[in-house]
Amino acid sequence: MGPFAESIITALTDNPSLPSPTPPLTTLNADLAAFQAAESAVLARAKGAVETRNAKLVTLKNDLELTMAYVQSVANANASTAEAVIEGAGLTLRKTASRNKAPLAVEQGSVSGSVKIAAKAVARRAPPALSPLAAARPGPGSNGP
Repeated sequence: MGPFAESIITALTDNPSLPSPTPPLTTLNADLAAFQAAESAVLARAKGAVETRNAKLVTLKNDLELTMAYVQSVANANASTAEAVIEGAGLTLRKTASRNKAPLAVEQGSVSGSVKIAAKAVARRAPPALSPLAAARPGPGSNGP
């Protein structure tokens, strides 16, 4: 967590696209320093240091989540520069996953000479709904009004 937080702080320092991050960089630096000190105490096997480190980690994670939300809000404000703003903050864009399933898959079966065939599912359509006028209209051969 420390190196990630350091890279974010470095990227945000004097970044003209992100002039006033929330929380301020001084708060992020202080929380990172507190976490690193608590981590050192854990490595030195100080009594009660794990709980302190975990509390400092939660604080640092919350601050980083707020910072990422700030970066996202600035990126959302101007879609044409959104990618540059996000990457300028030391973050990466989320890639959307695409899964292309073959329409037909054939595998060898458990018994010699048999196969398993799997077909790609087709989207189901809802049956057409009747409009209120069609439902009120009498059918052929009925004695309607």
